[in-house]
Amino acid sequence: MKTQKVINVFIGSHLNEIRENSKISVDVLAKAIGLTRASISNMEAGRQQISIDKLFDIAIFFNEDILQFLPSKEWYSQTKHKQIRKVVTYDIID
Repeated sequence: MKTQKVINVFIGSHLNEIRENSKISVDVLAKAIGLTRASISNMEAGRQQISIDKLFDIAIFFNEDILQFLPSKEWYSQTKHKQIRKVVTYDIID
């Protein structure tokens, strides 16, 4: 398996999580921001880099702060030389 850049995997994983939690299809998101379904799928898998302007479009579409899609500098500095395929986050519900 080809190693993906950790930043692409992080952003893609978070995009996938936010999209699925919002119950938005890949097709709907792709049309809304002017990309293909394949591009969105590749971004979510970490295979394709997301341009900053498209990341802003995505953040606006989901009414999220763009920083929601970016890792902390601590996470990035500890992870940037590792091989990862997906980032999983968990919400704790009381």
